[in-house]
Amino acid sequence: DAGAKRRQGLDPVQRHETAAGHRHGGATVIINTHRLEEAERLCDRIGILRTRLLRVLDPQASRRDTLLLEFEAHSAEALAVSRAFVSEEPELLPRGLRLRLRPDVAPADLVAALVSASVRIVSVIPERPSLEDIYLEAIADAH
Repeated sequence: DAGAKRRQGLDPVQRHETAAGHRHGGATVIINTHRLEEAERLCDRIGILRTRLLRVLDPQASRRDTLLLEFEAHSAEALAVSRAFVSEEPELLPRGLRLRLRPDVAPADLVAALVSASVRIVSVIPERPSLEDIYLEAIADAH
């Protein structure tokens, strides 16, 4: 019967085709899933719910804005220069910084500013938390 068919849901091919087809048509498609890898693959924006909306995020932007910088020597200059590029206070590490860039800043912009300030950089490592990590952080923040 029609009710039984509606309760079955969509198989993976149907979910992908439905989401892609509606997205290209300019429609908003709401997918309710606990499968984070599916949400990340199919969605432009993800809302994290736990009795209320906890966070809305762009899955790709949320995963590429944290950098781990290592320097030859700890430098007050590196911290001072970095502050102009971040959305929150950088975390001090023994030989570097962990920082979250503002959305309008590319990692290359920060590196160029550090090099111009004569900061000797050993490594720049983008940290990409999984969507599961972001979900768990949102749930923890809600408590």
